[in-house]
Amino acid sequence: MVTGLYAAVFALMQVWLTVQVSMRRKKHSIAYGHGGNDELERHIHVRGNFAETVPMALFLMLVLEGGGLDYWVIHVLGVAMIGSRVLHALGVLTGDGHGTCKRLSIWLTLGVYVIAAVLSIMLALPIYLGLPVQQG
Repeated sequence: MVTGLYAAVFALMQVWLTVQVSMRRKKHSIAYGHGGNDELERHIHVRGNFAETVPMALFLMLVLEGGGLDYWVIHVLGVAMIGSRVLHALGVLTGDGHGTCKRLSIWLTLGVYVIAAVLSIMLALPIYLGLPVQQG
């Protein structure tokens, strides 16, 4: 199961991001929110954005894999999504909030969503139109 591989990678990335937030909370003695601390706020933002964007990508990848799409397509989407999350983190954590890394991360994420959504529609449409579905 190809999507399972990416789910595992994303889970490990989420653990790392969560640990980074926890370490900064301890370092700055901030239990809730960001307490006006820019470093903590950036790490919270990266973790939150990750948690907001990854589930939809994984869900769409799972739908495509279940629909029988070639594995290489799932790998391309998964690698692109990993790249987008790494670029987002680099952009936010290095202060490049409106720079190249952040812009690329946005375009990669949206690209994964749009491509996966269109492919999902293409896989499902024949079923709903009563057309023969190619098997195998």
